[in-house]
Amino acid sequence: MKRAWAIGLALVLGAWVGHHAYHLAPVEIEGHAWNIGGALSRLILIGLVVWLVRSPLVDVPASWFAAEEAQAVGCTVAYIIKPWPMVPGEEKCSAALGLPLQTACLVALLWVAVWLADKRKERG
Repeated sequence: MKRAWAIGLALVLGAWVGHHAYHLAPVEIEGHAWNIGGALSRLILIGLVVWLVRSPLVDVPASWFAAEEAQAVGCTVAYIIKPWPMVPGEEKCSAALGLPLQTACLVALLWVAVWLADKRKERG
């Protein structure tokens, strides 16, 4: 019963952070706050999944997913504090670092997928 309560609470918290917490931000940065809230809500859900399923098969992809969400939060907060020039449609982190982070992230996700497929073959 305690575990179900904690899971329910995490889901409510994730929903509130993702869909309602941005209203706490000043109106001029609500869009950025919405992005931060979405990433934080996904971090809550990732944490919940890792807590429920203790396995490297979950931990590895969850860690990468969490790193991407943490990066989204960090870049958005940094942009709020000190904006930098961006081309319309460009990602904040990529613009800040001058690197195509989306490509690097896709390569990492493909690596995780190959790793998972290999682990599945090992288990038969």
